[in-house]
Amino acid sequence: MTSAQLESLMFSTMLLGVFLLIGMFIRAKVSIFRRLLIPASIIGGAVGLILGPSVLGKTGINLIPQDWVNIWALEPGILILPLFASLPLCNFKDNNDQKISAMPKRKLYSVLLTGFVKGPTFALQMFFGVGVALLIQGFFPNLFFYPGFGCEMPHGFNGSHSLAGVLGGVLRDGGRDYWEIAQGVGLCYATIGLLGGIMLGIFFINRAIKNGKTQIVTEKTAFSDNVTYGYIRRVSEQGNLGRETTESSNANTVSIHLALVLIVSFMGYSLRAYFKYMKFGFLSDLPAYIWSIIIGYVVNYAMNKLRLGWLFDKKAKSIITGVCTDYIILSAMASINIDLIASYMVPILIISAVGFVVTYFMTIVAFNFFMPGNYAFERAIANWGTNTGFAATQLALLNIVDPNFKSPVLEELNLGGIIFNLKDIIFVPLYLKYTVSGEPYALLMVAAIEIVIMYSVCFVIRALDLKEQKKEDLAAK
Repeated sequence: MTSAQLESLMFSTMLLGVFLLIGMFIRAKVSIFRRLLIPASIIGGAVGLILGPSVLGKTGINLIPQDWVNIWALEPGILILPLFASLPLCNFKDNNDQKISAMPKRKLYSVLLTGFVKGPTFALQMFFGVGVALLIQGFFPNLFFYPGFGCEMPHGFNGSHSLAGVLGGVLRDGGRDYWEIAQGVGLCYATIGLLGGIMLGIFFINRAIKNGKTQIVTEKTAFSDNVTYGYIRRVSEQGNLGRETTESSNANTVSIHLALVLIVSFMGYSLRAYFKYMKFGFLSDLPAYIWSIIIGYVVNYAMNKLRLGWLFDKKAKSIITGVCTDYIILSAMASINIDLIASYMVPILIISAVGFVVTYFMTIVAFNFFMPGNYAFERAIANWGTNTGFAATQLALLNIVDPNFKSPVLEELNLGGIIFNLKDIIFVPLYLKYTVSGEPYALLMVAAIEIVIMYSVCFVIRALDLKEQKKEDLAAK
């Protein structure tokens, strides 16, 4: 890299920081953005898109060099490596933590059902996203979809703008020349999912309260000012960024955590490069971030055994995760090539509508079927939030119907997430392999297998839970 290229990287990234601050200001001043909980990174990225070559540049006013936009398009695929590498790290066990195996049976079944009911939603979105795209292509062959079109919907809905940006990086690494289009299409799905998810989520909440489906809140409420404005002015209400585990005169705490994340990222990248060099087929097809996640679990296990919880802190690590997420969204949004994705807008809207319907049945309806009377709606609306937007959307929607998280829902969502992560280790590599190779029917097959397995387990656990409930009822008599 030359000094000129390094300067372009530095200055273009600095400009993204300016857009982030502009996004914060706009959200604070425009009420509709506050009501819809649009993150500053999305607003700022949209500002960058408007000021860039794709919009303002069409008028002949070139404020942002095309080279900078090209850099932004590449950043999501790079920043995803430390983002995912950091996820397994600093998750240390406390001696007071309740082990899943030691839970009462009803509690254990509740945790397992929470994880398994949530589990197949991505697969169902994949199945219907790719399936509807194939149907549209069958009726309108001249639309010329690229291979695997439709798989962007579950990425955009489930992982929002960050995972949509990652999809482009995975396709680029796989040598697919349509990666930039797929990244832009994924970002469209992410924006539609986020906006529609918030609006429909609030509608579902108000309807559930009216019909007596909620177990804690019995009347309509609203988001707090801290949530809607996106910042906390009262110093007394502000949290902390984590424990300072090192003396600043020696090394900054964030620097130590960043070093750990980068080491795991490098190990994942190196392992993938080795598999690629050795031509190990399927192993070399997996992106580096998958290997970084796997290595991260191994490193975290080793640190836990070595009792290094005093040196590494989950909150301090989350600073790195948050920064990566914000800049992935900023760079992905600001680099959308509108001309490339314009011809796909009608199919995107059709598939998005199908996605909302599928997600409704797999969250609101499914939780009510499998877990009636056990905070079914609270669990459903939380999963609706994550399956159409961010984790922050999940917390915001859940907090309306479960203020201060008094119910066991959030705890069991986190415990059930272990199941979600374990099945992802098996299925995500398959989805990525067939996405990169452009095999839509293989994607349908993998999604169908996951759906059948996950729901089969749900029915078994539900039967066991009902059996245990009958025992408790008999004992109470």
